[in-house]
Amino acid sequence: MDPERCSPAALPTSRPTLAPFALSRRTFLTSALATAVAVPAALGGLAGVARAQGGEDDNPVFEPVGSGAAPSGPGAHAFSLATGSDSPLGEGVTKNKYKVEIGYARHEGDSYVINLHPGDKELGRQEWISRRVGRFSFRDGAVMVEAKGELSPTGCFAIEMRHQAYRDRRYIRSNWLCLDPHDGHIHIQTDGIWNDMEIVADHHHDGYTPVRPPGEWNTFLFLASGDYLEGWVNGERAVAGIDGRWGSGQISLVAMRIDRLPFRARFRNLRVWDGTLPDPATVW
Repeated sequence: MDPERCSPAALPTSRPTLAPFALSRRTFLTSALATAVAVPAALGGLAGVARAQGGEDDNPVFEPVGSGAAPSGPGAHAFSLATGSDSPLGEGVTKNKYKVEIGYARHEGDSYVINLHPGDKELGRQEWISRRVGRFSFRDGAVMVEAKGELSPTGCFAIEMRHQAYRDRRYIRSNWLCLDPHDGHIHIQTDGIWNDMEIVADHHHDGYTPVRPPGEWNTFLFLASGDYLEGWVNGERAVAGIDGRWGSGQISLVAMRIDRLPFRARFRNLRVWDGTLPDPATVW
């Protein structure tokens, strides 16, 4: 699969003020991981707890993970996202640049749902909805959430971090940790100035992936410390890379429909570390 299949670079934007992205295929090569020697001390030990990816003999049987202990201490927050909870996510419909409603977001039962309607054959096949997480905005911190896809096997979900202001339909600055439950693909990407898109780090699983299939819950963790980014999935470090251009910014949860079929992403057990970092080896 094309590693950018679930990239919003390929998707007509659901934000009326943004122009469609023009994709630039520039992969952050293996050398990016070698630069992990520059990882700040707060994340310096992460490489040591990452399990090496390998053949069948190295692949463990994954057991369902729980929501873990609620984060504690300065800058640590936990939200269940259930109906009636103190969720930091708002509800409402989303329209595309043609003012057509493409979906909605709301709390349902024990989770927060982003639902994308079937695509209009006269418009784009692929669309996405992003919902900001409260008023959080940081450079150093982490976001962790459980998510699963429903209705269609071809949708994706993501955590967006450091999303910033834009002007003249050009300046879209953020980092994304994207998961595709259909084929297990994971990557960190950045969308930036002049509608340019880059893959910062890409997980090529060669038959093995920590991502669970559609209809099953996945827990994923996105960490940022300075320029260094890490993505963890179901207890394993999956991707890591460097992107130092965007500074601080807000965070969001994202659902993406890849074709004209309807897609629904459910989120629950959201945790945010604002200005501090969790130990990714123990939060599961």
